[in-house]
Amino acid sequence: MPLSSPSPQPPTPTLSMAPITAPPTPALPPPAALRVDQPFALGRGGLLAAAFLPEGQGVVLGWAHGLSWHTLHPTDRGLELRERGYRDLAAPLRALALHPRGIAAAAALEDGRVAVLTLADGAMQTYPVTAPGAFTCGLAWSPRGDTLAVQCIRPGQGDPIFLLDLTSGSVVSVPDSTISSSTTPWPQWTPDGQAVLLAALGEPCPRFLDRVSGEPRLTLQAAGECLSPYALAWTPGGRALAVGTAEGVTLLDGRSAAVLGQFEGAAAVFAPPPYLLPTQRLVYSTRGTRLAALGATGMGDIPTQVWEVSTRRHLADLSHEGAPPLALTFDPADEGALLLFYADGRLTRWPYAQREAAEQVLYRVAVNWPQLPLTTSADGRWVAADLTTGGAALWAVAAGDQPTLRFEAPLQHPVLSPDAEWVLLAYPPHDSNLLYRRSDGYLTLTLPGARRAPQGAAFSPDGRRLAYGDGARLRVVRLPEGVEEAVLEGFPSHQVITRVLWSADGRALAAASGVPGREEAGTLYVWQKGLEGTWWLKGESQSVRTTNPAPALAAFSPQGHWVALEVMPTYEASAIRVRVVDLIQGAVVLDLPEQALIGWVDAHTLLTHAAQNDTRLYLWDVPGGRHAPAAVTARGDEAYLPLRGVLARPNLERPQVGRRIEILALNGKRLADLAVGDDVVGLVWTGNGSHLLALTVSGALWAWPLGWE
Repeated sequence: MPLSSPSPQPPTPTLSMAPITAPPTPALPPPAALRVDQPFALGRGGLLAAAFLPEGQGVVLGWAHGLSWHTLHPTDRGLELRERGYRDLAAPLRALALHPRGIAAAAALEDGRVAVLTLADGAMQTYPVTAPGAFTCGLAWSPRGDTLAVQCIRPGQGDPIFLLDLTSGSVVSVPDSTISSSTTPWPQWTPDGQAVLLAALGEPCPRFLDRVSGEPRLTLQAAGECLSPYALAWTPGGRALAVGTAEGVTLLDGRSAAVLGQFEGAAAVFAPPPYLLPTQRLVYSTRGTRLAALGATGMGDIPTQVWEVSTRRHLADLSHEGAPPLALTFDPADEGALLLFYADGRLTRWPYAQREAAEQVLYRVAVNWPQLPLTTSADGRWVAADLTTGGAALWAVAAGDQPTLRFEAPLQHPVLSPDAEWVLLAYPPHDSNLLYRRSDGYLTLTLPGARRAPQGAAFSPDGRRLAYGDGARLRVVRLPEGVEEAVLEGFPSHQVITRVLWSADGRALAAASGVPGREEAGTLYVWQKGLEGTWWLKGESQSVRTTNPAPALAAFSPQGHWVALEVMPTYEASAIRVRVVDLIQGAVVLDLPEQALIGWVDAHTLLTHAAQNDTRLYLWDVPGGRHAPAAVTARGDEAYLPLRGVLARPNLERPQVGRRIEILALNGKRLADLAVGDDVVGLVWTGNGSHLLALTVSGALWAWPLGWE
């Protein structure tokens, strides 16, 4: 019946009767022969670290798997930050350090190597130093710039402090310098270059060790208590060491470690994951008359603070919200101002010496850090996502360090047409959805309504129609002219459309509603378009998971004859079930209690998994109701490709738990084991399995080209 009439109650679930000849039990698809080619990165990933060059000449930025370097230039509009180059790294970034004279940058990598980048010409040299699989590292140049101190930890194993001689490439270790695998390494040098810091969280306290003998030369301790090693700065003359702690900044004599004084005001000694510990956390002005401490957000907000050194008087503080600050330095032209760089790409200037002066944004570097959910085009050639810094971006599934298109905030929630020629984005300020042409970024159409979730819109398989959420309504329009074909209603008025799905023939639609951030049951409706053009309601259900982007809420069979729906009115494993509806009859033909929906393996075989106990996967022959178990159990972090009979998920084997990806056939055979190096937070198949995409905790977006035989 038309949607405008009261919706009927779904028919009593029934299991279709077996014919006289018993239907065959569904057979597992034969294991696919899979070829995996070399992966490539889409974009630079997240911005994890920054360090200012001496005298504020510029900044080096550490990305998820690359380094960029930039110089500052005065213009008529103020300071401008110009990028001089970008170099990919061979593995995920674990630490960043600058040469004392600012002529080079060094990066410690997850695979145990150290990369040294010469800023003048962009040349990069890599050196093997330690074992692969590093979770975090510390890295520091010696005062003369001829040696790098490197120390990493990995599961259950801590390194000694390695000293890399950059002239010969030789590596030696400092005696008795092995660190606990539960302590973040932070090697720092004494001004004479003869001792290196071994970090510690307790007894024995952090201490500088002689680089040759390993004997302690200076211990970070005051009043019988260990001091934190993660916020340090030597005075310009090297006679004293400032040590930041949660209680303040303690000034120690550089030889005896006697306490010389205290600066009141907590100093940050942490970095919220996945950001790296800032190398410029405590900074003296060039003349040594001022001391600044970089603030932090994310694990207890701490402001950036400035003190006068001679009197230890607190001069000013600056609170932070949102993206954490990564680096600071004194403005070389004005000691009464600080330059700061943030994880969202902002370069700012804070004239702290002026009473109640506001922080000013000087420049913004584009940070294209994607967040879930990832949206792919049906042809598998494009992927789009909202950005953690606001706005959205579109990438070609091809190697490159920049997106094809970037849309600034408040544009959000990109949705792609089958060939990605059209990109739909919500524009909340004007309560509208905007349709852009991908080839030139041209705005072609403005549609009413913007209240929807990221997956609350979808193009038809032929790209000629668009269904999108407008609050609790689903609008269907014809493209490219934008003529409205239907407005489908009936959802709870306080909910928004969270999911939209078309059948393969474009004659049926499924949509779900919910309230993002609230655990309440949402509604799922399924319509089919009649020959006369009316959209008829064919099925409905409720689920408390309609705002979760991961589970399959509905799945049309490849020929569009059936639709499978999730039913889960409460958060009880016993409440979940899968119902299969015949779209022609509008009747439930299969009801599967305590099963969760995955998708269709072929025209008549449905894939589910048990909702509790062993969560085994099952194949169901829909016409006959017979089923067969697969050899795989569901964990909840899988990306399924049912038509290929495979799934991908993070590999939980030790020691690199969650930092590899396994591709499994339904019979349990492992088809591939892919190294990532960072925690995987999301997986997506493109097209019919042409690529597997992985998003990591550091914002890296990787793609593996796949070949199927």
